[in-house]
Amino acid sequence: MQQNISLLNNAANRCDSNMTELKKSEAILDELLEQEEKYWHQRSRVDWLQCGDQNTKLFHAHATSRKSKSVIKSLVNSQGITVTSKADMTNAICSYYDSLFASEGVDPHSLQEILSVVPTTITHDMNKSLTEPFTSNDVYDALKSMSPDKSLGCDGMFAMFY
Repeated sequence: MQQNISLLNNAANRCDSNMTELKKSEAILDELLEQEEKYWHQRSRVDWLQCGDQNTKLFHAHATSRKSKSVIKSLVNSQGITVTSKADMTNAICSYYDSLFASEGVDPHSLQEILSVVPTTITHDMNKSLTEPFTSNDVYDALKSMSPDKSLGCDGMFAMFY
């Protein structure tokens, strides 16, 4: 279609029939591009059911495909051994982050010296509000700000349930 439009644009004789054909071709191309845009919009990770896509096979196939891609099947632990069991993978992850965030070999005096020159961005009042226990209103506000059907909580329920 784009080649046809290019040929018509480059035609030496721009007669009425060529111009009519050019306009028809451009209209068809615009329609095809719009259909393609709608197709990719449907396939994108938008809120499927809220944006008009019904509970179709395409939606379920896409969701199932994404779920299978999101699964970690094996990890290589710190000894270089590939582990596949859930318990071994959990241990590998825990030991990795334990070693990553360990503070072994750090001189506490040097650390305090470095921290003393880092500007404080959280005031005393901000720190107080951040460390105080949360209220039921805080939980309610957090639930209402969540997308109702995006991710399951630790109890296996979506936010819309609450």
